[in-house]
Amino acid sequence: HGEAITVLSGELAIEVEGRRYTLRPLDAIWIPPATPHFAHNPSTSRPLVVHAAMDTDKPSRTLVENTFRTQPAADSSAGTPGNSSS
Repeated sequence: HGEAITVLSGELAIEVEGRRYTLRPLDAIWIPPATPHFAHNPSTSRPLVVHAAMDTDKPSRTLVENTFRTQPAADSSAGTPGNSSS
């Protein structure tokens, strides 16, 4: 199932199919169904609060190995999928 994550406070580091993003308050990301992803709070001193919503009334997870090569995503992609220029 797909998942939408919105940062309410703090900072979220998230990797989706090998692309790394940093989300801050009110930033959001949509993760399509069956898309490998990994998220964590990069701060050891500031708590992270997120709202996560899944597009089903019976959410489930399938754990997978992190086998993709991670690369930082551009600060701005001008709304173009796959555009890595700033």
